[in-house]
Amino acid sequence: MTDNFNPPQSRIVTAKGASPRPGVVQYRFASNNRSTKALENVQMYITDILKTIGHAPESIVKSATPQSAPFSEVLQKILQFNRPRIESYTRMATIQIGVCIDRASRQETDDAYAASRGLNVLRPLVEFAASIPRGDNAEFIAATQAVLYAIDESYHSDSHPLKEFLRCNASVYDEGPDTPWTRLRYALGRLHSYLNAVKVFFSARRLWPSLFVNFEVIPIPSSKPDLDKLAIRTTAARIFHLMTGGTMTAAIPDRDETNMAPLAEKHCKLGPKQPSIPF
Repeated sequence: MTDNFNPPQSRIVTAKGASPRPGVVQYRFASNNRSTKALENVQMYITDILKTIGHAPESIVKSATPQSAPFSEVLQKILQFNRPRIESYTRMATIQIGVCIDRASRQETDDAYAASRGLNVLRPLVEFAASIPRGDNAEFIAATQAVLYAIDESYHSDSHPLKEFLRCNASVYDEGPDTPWTRLRYALGRLHSYLNAVKVFFSARRLWPSLFVNFEVIPIPSSKPDLDKLAIRTTAARIFHLMTGGTMTAAIPDRDETNMAPLAEKHCKLGPKQPSIPF
């Protein structure tokens, strides 16, 4: 989950987990570079998605497809929240897809022709989604949904074996590991992952409905850069504090971080100082 895209300060959820407690399921998440207000926004976003899935009627959940109303509603919420990152993927795909179509057309095999047809179907959809102005959320969501559905269809089509074709071409390192094929495969795969995430949510709702009722979403405060001198930072206790980012109390309320310092001293023995390596 990323609601902005400005490396190296991107706000990304870096860890999440569910913890069953008596009478309640606790969802906890950690994220970098987020203020308290930004964490609250993520908390509301996750809560909204879980409630939407939890309130869907059982009969609808059992037959939910990517085109059904509750499935589409959840997907739209995800696309809107993650728009900055999604835009980076559609732009990347737009840049690479023409090059890959041209290369596929020169391979002169049945799979290459079929993949080329699949890419030609995707191309105008991806280019349109990437061109939508920032303020137009409704058009962006509709266009991106069309891209995701087209990717999903092409990845599972017998007549357009696009997924396997991309994998094979991305595995050829004649030009090195970073090629138009690897970049296109990465961009399309990341876009497809948003649709797959909703499929997983509804599968979980069918299998474990209790995950979507009587729950609470708890953010763990983002860690902060440490400004202490190196000599202070490299004590075992200090290393442990930095590894937890000072957030252990928030993550595990019944665990006192200060009581872990002796354990850190015992197990984090530092070796002799190593000479610095010039770069």
